Amino acid sequence: MSTLKADTIQNTSGGAVTLTNQYAAKSYINFDNDGTSIFKSVNVSSLSDDGTADYAFTMTNALTDANHVVSLGFHSAGKNPRLVNVAPDTSVTTTYLPLEGMTTTTGAADESGITDICILVNGDLA
Repeated sequence: MSTLKADTIQNTSGGAVTLTNQYAAKSYINFDNDGTSIFKSVNVSSLSDDGTADYAFTMTNALTDANHVVSLGFHSAGKNPRLVNVAPDTSVTTTYLPLEGMTTTTGAADESGITDICILVNGDLA
């Protein structure tokens, strides 16, 4: 068995190594529930708060297609779980992902009690 030890792995130009044809996480964002503060992100250029329980973010580097595999979670203060539609319309692109209709289990738009939102996007970079 061989062991590979390295402190830094770079591409031939000295930049970051790109994973291709692998559906690993390519974008991550953790933001507050009013859409004004991004706590941590990778491959995210902007975030918008488009109304109550309605957000969107734009990725810096495009994915190969608009069929994102998205995982999301919430930190909340004892509220019931939410139902979320991720890009329920045709506005999703290789770099743009709207999150619309965050609702309670009764269907009412609601973001109360949520302190922050975490989203992970898997796919392949273009």
